[in-house]
Amino acid sequence: MKYQELKKILRKAAKEKRVVDAFVTFTPGSFLKAYTQLERTYLFTSNNKAFASPSCSGYSIFGDCMDGQDSGVRLERYMADEKGGKDGWKIENCGIIKYQLLSAHEREMSVVGYYDTLKDANHAMWLKMADAVHCTSEELYAFINENEPAGECGFGKMSAWANNAGPENSNVDWKIAPIYMDGSDAVIFEEA
Repeated sequence: MKYQELKKILRKAAKEKRVVDAFVTFTPGSFLKAYTQLERTYLFTSNNKAFASPSCSGYSIFGDCMDGQDSGVRLERYMADEKGGKDGWKIENCGIIKYQLLSAHEREMSVVGYYDTLKDANHAMWLKMADAVHCTSEELYAFINENEPAGECGFGKMSAWANNAGPENSNVDWKIAPIYMDGSDAVIFEEA
């Protein structure tokens, strides 16, 4: 996907008050030393001022490096396609991120849904877990605190699980899988 196309998608989302997660991978030649694909990829959202209010003061794009080492970077200052100039970081690839919530009851896998943000997918996972352990979403925090130390359940940012849950009182697992899309294709990132 071309950056101008991504920018258009993010501006439209911001105008509609929706949050869309995005990624940008910079070319290896943009840097003086060698970096892996993960070290050259940054994550950001349509909530940035460059997309939400591009004509107002404070034009900015804050992003976090995919490898977790660099967060809150003012990307627009470095990007050749923004304010970085001819010597700025050049874009190798960019696109949007969707989040797929998967569920496994014993060995049967199913797709619960697709979400625009990790926060939305995590919230959906929270609600599914609450339903599976037969409590309300408000009661789930207490349930986890009581049962996690005994090894009966767990909840994290990208996954959750519970024993003796669901309609059959079986083992249930949930996993959030990010899908990086650069237009019509999914992008596979090399492992760190």
